[in-house]
Amino acid sequence: MVLPRNSGYLTSFINSATKMTFMKEKLKILYVLETYYPFVGGLARGFRILAESLAASGHDVSVITQRFEEMKPFEVVNGVKVYRVSSPIKNRFIAGLFMLPLIIEKGRDADIIHTSTYGTMISCWIAKWFVKKPILITVHEVLQDMWGEIYKQPKAFAAKVFERALLALNFDYYVVHSDFVKEKLAKLKPKNNIRRIYCTANYEYFDVRKARPQAARRELGIKDEFIFAYFGRPGVTKGYQYFIEAIDKIADAVKNAKFLLVLSKEPVEGYKNALELVSKCKAKDRIIVHDPVPLFSKGPCLRDYMAAADCIVVPSLSEGFGLVVAEACALGRPVVASNAGSIPEIISGKYILVRPKDPDAIADACISVARGKYKRSKKKVFTAEKKAAEHLKLYREILENKIKL
Repeated sequence: MVLPRNSGYLTSFINSATKMTFMKEKLKILYVLETYYPFVGGLARGFRILAESLAASGHDVSVITQRFEEMKPFEVVNGVKVYRVSSPIKNRFIAGLFMLPLIIEKGRDADIIHTSTYGTMISCWIAKWFVKKPILITVHEVLQDMWGEIYKQPKAFAAKVFERALLALNFDYYVVHSDFVKEKLAKLKPKNNIRRIYCTANYEYFDVRKARPQAARRELGIKDEFIFAYFGRPGVTKGYQYFIEAIDKIADAVKNAKFLLVLSKEPVEGYKNALELVSKCKAKDRIIVHDPVPLFSKGPCLRDYMAAADCIVVPSLSEGFGLVVAEACALGRPVVASNAGSIPEIISGKYILVRPKDPDAIADACISVARGKYKRSKKKVFTAEKKAAEHLKLYREILENKIKL
């Protein structure tokens, strides 16, 4: 999926940012990221919102990222200078190393450098010895012992050791998106060098008043049936398989149930596994597997499909923030989610939390939602304005030596 250059999706974020009152001095900020515009995954979307918000406030913002086919090597997108570097080998870490000369060149002219786990970590760690500038890193998740729940041995042990080796690389400061990740990272890094800054959902975009749920239902060929939906990657930590394994029990209890799986085809192994699990379901004729939905389209878009769901299921084994949870709650949809990772911090509105990796618990919660039984709480809001202001405050504290590095 790609996002339009001057998308209305970002309008509210940029408008909010221009209203913020910052110190007069402009900062030169360099972001080094695995992916950026036109990608719309969580990392790309989150950093694009941050970068464009700060650029709209008058700061000099640049991004170095990977270049894929048909992408321009350089362009200015909504005030952000975007440099893209090609790699002959499609590996996230090797691609990061090919960025190294440009990181050093642009980093010497920057006030501060901000990267993210995991693909660009090594290149930025090497670059810090040449540029002598503060380098921050956003750590999205720390899995460690959880690898044993994801993989079998010895793969789980190897993944844990590799993650630990990467996190052993020292950076000047660490940003996380939840208290859950902060607590886990604090076991490996000094706690006073970690700051929690929540990620954000776009409340302008995920506004139920703008959604067209009936358009999405017509596209799916669904009328009045009760839709249980999953949106996301079939990744190892996403727990999609436990929702699929719960479908037959839900179908037996909720006679008018339909099941929507909006799945990306990456990772390929996970996608194939999802299709195989669907094929084994007794209720497979009531399951729709759908390709990822664009944020904007002439037909129904992501907001419309999410609003069409009567219940959104997030069965993750872990989440560093849980963007789908925040977006579903913004739309006012009932959510069944794992009581795992940062999800209890993020979830609000109408919801039920269940044990991770438990298809029976997922099924029972989904049946309760279909019967109108769920917990209610005041809606939590995570704004882009606050996220940008907190990042800028951190940058200034570091540059003004208010934080001991």
